[in-house]
Amino acid sequence: MINDLRDLRYGNDDYIWVADYNSVLISHPSPDLHGFDASKLRDVHGVLIVKPMVEQAIENGEGFYTYWWQRLGKQEPSEKISYFINIPELQMVIGTGLYVDDVEQEVKRRKEQAIETLRKQLREVKIANTGYVYIYNGSHRMIIHPNSNIENRNFQALLDPISKQPMVKLLREVSDEELGLTYKWDKPSDPGNYVYEKISWVKSFPPFDWYIASSIYTEELNKGNQQVGQRILVITLSFLLLATVLGFLFTRYLTTPILRLSRYAKGVANGDLTQKEVDHRDDEIGDLAKSFNLMVKRLGDDMEYLDLRIKERTGELEKANQSKSRFLAAASHDLRQPLNSMGLFLNALTKRVSSPEEVEILKNLTKSFHALTELLDALLDMSKLDAGILKFHIEPVAISPIFESLIRYWKPLALEKGIELHIVKSSAIVISDEKSLERMLGNLVSNAVRYTEQGKIVVGCRINKGTVRVEVWDTGRGIPYENQSEVFDEFVQLNNPSRDKTMGLGLGLSIVKHLAKQLGHRVTMTSKVRKGTKFTIELPLHSFEKNNLERNQVVSIGTANHERTVLIVDDDTSTLLGMAILVDDWGWNCVTASTGNEALSKLKQEDIWPDAIVADYRLTGDEKGPVIIDEIRKNSGFYIPAIIVTGDTSPERLRELEKSGFDVLHKPIQPRSLGSILRYFFRKNRENITASR
Repeated sequence: MINDLRDLRYGNDDYIWVADYNSVLISHPSPDLHGFDASKLRDVHGVLIVKPMVEQAIENGEGFYTYWWQRLGKQEPSEKISYFINIPELQMVIGTGLYVDDVEQEVKRRKEQAIETLRKQLREVKIANTGYVYIYNGSHRMIIHPNSNIENRNFQALLDPISKQPMVKLLREVSDEELGLTYKWDKPSDPGNYVYEKISWVKSFPPFDWYIASSIYTEELNKGNQQVGQRILVITLSFLLLATVLGFLFTRYLTTPILRLSRYAKGVANGDLTQKEVDHRDDEIGDLAKSFNLMVKRLGDDMEYLDLRIKERTGELEKANQSKSRFLAAASHDLRQPLNSMGLFLNALTKRVSSPEEVEILKNLTKSFHALTELLDALLDMSKLDAGILKFHIEPVAISPIFESLIRYWKPLALEKGIELHIVKSSAIVISDEKSLERMLGNLVSNAVRYTEQGKIVVGCRINKGTVRVEVWDTGRGIPYENQSEVFDEFVQLNNPSRDKTMGLGLGLSIVKHLAKQLGHRVTMTSKVRKGTKFTIELPLHSFEKNNLERNQVVSIGTANHERTVLIVDDDTSTLLGMAILVDDWGWNCVTASTGNEALSKLKQEDIWPDAIVADYRLTGDEKGPVIIDEIRKNSGFYIPAIIVTGDTSPERLRELEKSGFDVLHKPIQPRSLGSILRYFFRKNRENITASR
């Protein structure tokens, strides 16, 4: 199809060109321009040529554009007007053009043909006996006259024999006047004797810059005034009608097939590849129509083939994506169980080591544990995004607490690298999901800390017309332009060829992109190599803080309160031991069990019902935590708040747990998260008891 277009010629060696959306000419008859990046191509006057046409086509669907360009095989440029149309299915723009001087030549040729036809007709016209009609233009050139010796000559020097004024001037003064011009003239039978009165009426015709005039002796006019007037009117109207018809036919001859092709091309652009352009003309426009038919036929065949391949490929990608999600979920589950126990024991050890050597070892172990936990959490987030189960609580969110959390967590890590982390305070309140927004900003700051070797990181807000732009600046390595579109893809790390796991897994920015898309927030990035990078999240502005917001602070865990009892059900012995130590350190009573029956037996034996239950989702055999919780609630006769713990991050499991209504923690458990939820349970229980009294 492309080769056919390259070879097509019509008119005065005119042609068709094709450009993609990047203004690359993927089809052009000139070898120098075929395949050429024309995004910066300009004419002799410095006017961009291809890029504006591509942009207008994408925005408006089609259009016309004027510029200066040389003909094929020529050096001298000429003014050219091009018509172009967008084909969105192929992401390309097709255009063709005509040189203005070619159009002018064609107009001139057809105008001369019309004048010659008119000349022959007017020479046969007689008004009364000797009266006639003649035509001249604004340049005083006689275009049509019964006397062929006068035609095509300038008659500006012709004077009125009585007043000695130019006849052109006198005729113009009475143009479109009812009375006309009366003057003395001679007769063919009495030449040089200017005593015979004549009268001329003049009618202007601005479209051609013509003046249509009649000339008749008054003595003949008096003999048949009414008849002559009617004949003059008929002749004038006939001429105007003829000129209008000729102009219409000329315009229609040129524009009708082009407009029909334009409608045809619009239909193709809208996806209708079944239509066919029928034009049986044997000229260049007919050849153009035939080429369009051939192009659309091939385009239809190609689209059918591409549609089939896309369906096949889509199916393959869906299967691959499902396999990826299952693999990540399975790998995550298998790793989370031992990591959960490790985290619990590490937390217990913090209060049981004292020597500097032991503290340093524990510090390094904890650092490695958190790095691995962070990687697994990133995998969990991607599993949730793939499963489509995330639920957002869109509400007014204060920026200030999020900024405070960022500075508490990331400033020590930044100082360890010798870089400055500065967060500009903001009183803005935006509309978003608080947890998701904090996660997105945390990922951006984390990315900045990892890839900034020296200098500083700045986080702040810009307010503009109801929008808050939260910006994260760094003075890091920067991202090359050609790689900037890749950084939001999964598992992409541009500056980590050795895949150092302390540099993350390459999922942080991908998670930011997915969360922002689901929340309807816009994320942008600008970067310069060796200068740094700026990430921006645009959020709707709600209002501003007038005073410090009342914030729910997590009560310090560790206050003795043996009135509270926590039941822990897990079939992993190390997990039970670690969680028991943790709960005991917090000052609460702890009951542990590896099965549902064991849990009920211990509770009845001790004659106590728990204030909260923490149960693993899947236990030995077919036993499941939610079933055990329901059984204990039935036996106790009242509602007991509960937490489900799981290492299974498959999309199916995530959706199931989301519908269950339980609070869910994913292994490895963060002690602070577990403690915060339990405190919340106990506080709500205390409020309910107080209210009931």
